[in-house]
Amino acid sequence: MLIDLDHFVEFYKFSEKKFSAKNFVEFFDLLYYKKAYVVFHSYELLLPLGIIISFYSKSFFLSGLAIGFAIHMFLDLIGNPVYLRGYFLFYRIFTGFKKEKFIDAEKHFKNSEKRRIAKLKNSKVLGFIILVSLFSLLSSSCTVLRGKPEVSRLFYKEKGLASWYGEDFHGRPTSSGEIYDMYGLTAAHRTLPLQTMVHVTNLENGKSVNVKINDRGPFVGGRVIDLSYGAARILNMVEAGISMVTLEVVDTNIDFEDKLKIGVFTVQVGAFLVRENAERLMRNLNKKYGDAYITIYETNSKKFNRVRVGSFLTLEEAQKFAKKLEEKKFNTFVARKD
Repeated sequence: MLIDLDHFVEFYKFSEKKFSAKNFVEFFDLLYYKKAYVVFHSYELLLPLGIIISFYSKSFFLSGLAIGFAIHMFLDLIGNPVYLRGYFLFYRIFTGFKKEKFIDAEKHFKNSEKRRIAKLKNSKVLGFIILVSLFSLLSSSCTVLRGKPEVSRLFYKEKGLASWYGEDFHGRPTSSGEIYDMYGLTAAHRTLPLQTMVHVTNLENGKSVNVKINDRGPFVGGRVIDLSYGAARILNMVEAGISMVTLEVVDTNIDFEDKLKIGVFTVQVGAFLVRENAERLMRNLNKKYGDAYITIYETNSKKFNRVRVGSFLTLEEAQKFAKKLEEKKFNTFVARKD
């Protein structure tokens, strides 16, 4: 009804017939059989305007309003073929905006009973059309409410050996500060930002799992990720201990690529249970390169002295320095400092 308020204005403009509650039904019926041209209102202008506004504003309300205009326009067309003759703006422009008068009201009301019978015959068809339209509208609304999933982009992919760690680390603080839960779905990675969600696929059996990076490691040659016991169980690799996997970071965060390459990175050269061995290596590295230091890492049964060198602001700088050390026969791992 709100969309059809313009018809009341047209009634006064063209017929000069006053409206009253008594003849409301006849009045409304007459409006749908008119031939008047609507100069100031046209769906073919409102509909694209509504679609454009709803697209840029990303408003569910405006999107629903645009859909409502489209359905109303469609029902008007199939319910009143007169519109095809003169309702649209392009036709009015072509005819020079010539206005036709209302059809004879008295004659119209005399034939109202015949039209009522004709409408009853077509009620089933119109009812079906309305039901289909409502179903389409509700389906569209449900889709809007669920929300259109954002298109994800692959930001990072890596292939290599995965291992898992369990009881000896259970209940210990991770690099993120979180307490390690061996039954959770987490993992350790040397350089990915903490809290990154990673999709891990076991290439040996096709099983996959999503894990959160909340720790640093593994510091064993050839391995790319250390999984929690819970994640390893899902990948069916607990018994084997290690498996070839692919890591994929699919993220909608546009800042991820910058976070991946920028931060504070260091190069780990060794890890020792005996403190004196770690200090000896640290002194040698300080003589040649400087900025060598020792960090302590404890499990439930062991205490490691990790020897590291340097602080680099980009991953690329750290990798170049690691390569330089490898040429001197050092075993190196680039790790993010958290």
